[in-house]
Amino acid sequence: MTTVRSGATIRAMCVIIATAVPAASGLAAPTVKASVDRTRVAENETITLTVSVAGADSVSDPDVSVLREFDILGSYRSRSMSISGAGRVSEMVYSYTLRPRQTGELTIPALDVPVDRANLRTDAISITVVPTGGGTPRPGGPAGSFPGDTDVEESDTAPGFDANSDVVIKCETDKQRAYVGEQILLTFSLYSATALNSADYQPANTEGFRTQALPPPDRHYEVISGRRFIVQEELKLLFPTARGEHVVGPATLNFATSYWDPVPKVLQTEPITIEVLRVPEAGRPESFTGVVGELAVDTLLDRDRLKQGEAATLTVVVSGWGNLEAMEAPTIALPPGLREYQSSESREFAPQVADDGYRVQGEAVFDSVIIPTTVGDVQIPEVEVAYFSPVTERYETARSLPAVLHVEPGDAAALEIETPGMAGIKLKPLPDRLRGRPRDRVFSAPFMLVILVAA
Repeated sequence: MTTVRSGATIRAMCVIIATAVPAASGLAAPTVKASVDRTRVAENETITLTVSVAGADSVSDPDVSVLREFDILGSYRSRSMSISGAGRVSEMVYSYTLRPRQTGELTIPALDVPVDRANLRTDAISITVVPTGGGTPRPGGPAGSFPGDTDVEESDTAPGFDANSDVVIKCETDKQRAYVGEQILLTFSLYSATALNSADYQPANTEGFRTQALPPPDRHYEVISGRRFIVQEELKLLFPTARGEHVVGPATLNFATSYWDPVPKVLQTEPITIEVLRVPEAGRPESFTGVVGELAVDTLLDRDRLKQGEAATLTVVVSGWGNLEAMEAPTIALPPGLREYQSSESREFAPQVADDGYRVQGEAVFDSVIIPTTVGDVQIPEVEVAYFSPVTERYETARSLPAVLHVEPGDAAALEIETPGMAGIKLKPLPDRLRGRPRDRVFSAPFMLVILVAA
């Protein structure tokens, strides 16, 4: 038996479905919440800190500079928005992979999050960090920040310091000239020919740089001028934020080699001056958004055949290495006959081992819903993203391949109806793969948007 429903009945059903979407952000004050996946970990393990902001029109990144008891090994952020007949619902999620710098009772302090024209703050979170083998937590500093006593091949190379000293520290960078946004590897090394009873380590001041902590290498031994030293290292990536001369300040070590030492000894490294250049103005492409590194671009359609008025999801994936957090959403020059509703974006990047040391690698994913209003083959042009290569010292452009959308005749009348609250809003729910849910569910993101457009 065939059931026929009138247009009014269908619209009534659409209204019911649309009202099932959560309340609009304008109906409630923005909220912010911080959470962790666990509150008790062993040393050298990691925890995931998640900061969620709901119901805000404008959100800036949380201030994570206060996380002084943790190294940030990686970060991820995603944005999702959905539309109902009353308005929109938005959520911004920031996720950080943290490694504690020492054992004991640590605190993730309250984080400030600029939201709209206000400043919201999360609650502080207590974390218990225990030694791997159990027992009493040991104090922090370099001696407590590096795992194991792993022997490696001994070396007779002299690093240029007084080998007659029992304890030596130094800071080095892999370059002293860089462009704004270009990564610089900073290495702090502690050489000790005797056991340390206590050590208080103050990292170098890196004002003028955005920093990214790296996993520490295993402790190893080196033989220098006939003396055997235990070598412990801390690695960071620095990204200069402005042109000019910037100084990596001295790192300081207060230490004692015996319990009976009346006054701890103090060592400082030499400051390092970095010359930071601005990327050139000449030849700068319009699609350049500040990334210094190397990028690639891919575009994907979840379907390439559909009817007029139906929806497809267009995904742009920008991947590579460099200062990826500076990257903005690429511009998609869609031809006439396509409506675009930007739906979500997500970014995930973390340090990875590379041939020349470490690089921050990852990808940014941008999803849009596109709805054809014409019939026939519609070509989606290539997407361009420019970047500045520190290797070639010139601008390069990554391009995706074009795609073709095959559009058959459909319900063109539905396209003439504008849903209340949708004018000027280019949003949809978070894509399925970011939700971790299968694409074949009944109410997929494109389907819900088409319902709202047709309602």
